Amino acid sequence: MRTNERKIKIKKEKIAREKRNKKRKYLDLKDFGQSSKAFRLYVNEKRIFFKAHWRSMSFRIFFYLVGVYIFGLSVSLYMDLNLGVVNEDLIVFALIADIWTKGGDNVEEYYAIMLVVVYLGFWLFVVLFKIIKLIQFHRKKQLTLTLIYDEIFKMVLDLVPVFLWPAAVQLNVLIINPAETIKPLDPSNITGSQAQWNEWIRSWILWASYLLFCLGLAIIVSTKMLEGPYNGLSGELALITKIPYAACRVIVDMALLVVGLGLLFLGQYPISERLSHLYSWVSYATILMAFFAGPLIGLIVVILERYIKLELIDVNHKLYRKLRREVIREFRQDNPDKKTKLKWTILQDSILDKYNLMIKETFIEEFDDAELIDKIIK
Repeated sequence: MRTNERKIKIKKEKIAREKRNKKRKYLDLKDFGQSSKAFRLYVNEKRIFFKAHWRSMSFRIFFYLVGVYIFGLSVSLYMDLNLGVVNEDLIVFALIADIWTKGGDNVEEYYAIMLVVVYLGFWLFVVLFKIIKLIQFHRKKQLTLTLIYDEIFKMVLDLVPVFLWPAAVQLNVLIINPAETIKPLDPSNITGSQAQWNEWIRSWILWASYLLFCLGLAIIVSTKMLEGPYNGLSGELALITKIPYAACRVIVDMALLVVGLGLLFLGQYPISERLSHLYSWVSYATILMAFFAGPLIGLIVVILERYIKLELIDVNHKLYRKLRREVIREFRQDNPDKKTKLKWTILQDSILDKYNLMIKETFIEEFDDAELIDKIIK
């Protein structure tokens, strides 16, 4: 008898607490209690989410690694062409030439190490941009605990590509040129038909590396996992400045080009060697990668995200049919005209939204005070 009364009392207290929480428009961290409790709620929410999406997450990780490998392959291919370098590579090459090789050409030996250093610098800027973004959310009264923990989680995970991407480049360099016996395809000492053949080969390798570069980054971006510090610069800058992403991409590329040129001309080695590097490192490959890679990457991402819905493998067949019927019924209610067709992509996105809403409701039902981590912080 006492056990039943106790259960009824606990249930009433839970209902009363939920009513109080719903009345709260803002979250006062002092009233909420210890921050560790909020963090446990966040961890439990992510645990439930990953448990419901483990299949698609496994595929995402696999495709992410494939994209990183393709990216590393593209960089290792164009590195020795002497047709120009792109974006952060100009900074990397300039620093290597100044610090280690003293103007020499064997930059591949130190490329991976210096790329890690440059990526760490980019990561610090991304962290700064994320902090500015959180401050903006707080001023607009849109900041929640979930948003704070999400950004902290991303800051930590963003360190993975800082080391993984240079490792992928180094792996491909070792595969393509393990003993560093293949010299740059430089036609300066070649004449006649042999020079024309050499130039033709270099051009085709460049186009292959350009396509692989765009494909690799597009796969990485479409997985929505760890876009890397370089891509993060453009994305975070777009969020805090409200400038379109494409424009931010160009701004970042131009800024990196200017910094790279500055480091090149400040190098502590003979001016003749610096001018030689300028000719080799700033060429039409630089223009191709800086101005035409972004649009192609965007196009590939749109195609991948439109026709490949990895999250659908998390929804079992029975539940999928149920959610599909609900989406179609709601669409017909909002659009009584039978001529109006429900697009396939909108249908799939709506089904996924409903599925994620079910996961969120499961979390709210399972844990007390679960709704509080999504309330606006005072």
